[in-house]
Amino acid sequence: MNGMKSRVLSGGVIGWALGSCLSANVAAQTGDLKTDQLVASSTAVIERQLGESENRRIPADLRSQAKCIAVFPAVVKVGLIVAGKRGNGLISCRHPQTKAWGTPAIFNITAASVGIQAGIQSASYVFLFLNKKSADGLLKEKVKFGSDFSVAAGPVGGGANLDTQPAVVSYVRTEGLFAGVDLEGAALTFNEASNAEVYGWDADAQHLLSGEQPLTEKFRSYVGALTKFAP
Repeated sequence: MNGMKSRVLSGGVIGWALGSCLSANVAAQTGDLKTDQLVASSTAVIERQLGESENRRIPADLRSQAKCIAVFPAVVKVGLIVAGKRGNGLISCRHPQTKAWGTPAIFNITAASVGIQAGIQSASYVFLFLNKKSADGLLKEKVKFGSDFSVAAGPVGGGANLDTQPAVVSYVRTEGLFAGVDLEGAALTFNEASNAEVYGWDADAQHLLSGEQPLTEKFRSYVGALTKFAP
């Protein structure tokens, strides 16, 4: 366990050319994208990864194993003296029976530091939740990397693999720079207001991530891309 923790803390997240259609003004100010922008940007992140050469892709076996996938297309630096990081993103989980990707829930990511190097204002993140424990953890509506489950830098390339499989693997791309990242203490929180705006006031993480909610038209393009990315 100590070896894994050490590996997580010291391991840099391997970046790749995710690319995305970000709203620079909105993201730079708050880290929160409006729902339509969030869907378009998250879809672009997935589609760009699909268009990469094999040696720059997330390995197919990890994609097929994923129970849930999170995409945060615009995590930005907030604050001048004490610089935190924040942004919103989409998390989808497979239906327990059909294994099809369900309609996504909107989550926020926050941390005192998410490993964005000095001078870098924005980054895109993708997380693959590889086991049931990590997927079930999302139902609590707030989870913290390092304390609720293990997270490690994800490998890239067709033949890449992990010596020891953590609960979550993570990937990042900064503005033109592949950077290492320390995710210890970063938190994912269910965004009640944004989900209520899309689904209704009774929406909660359990309802959305369990596959009970029918897919809405707003997220059809994103889920279509996700299905190609991780069939």
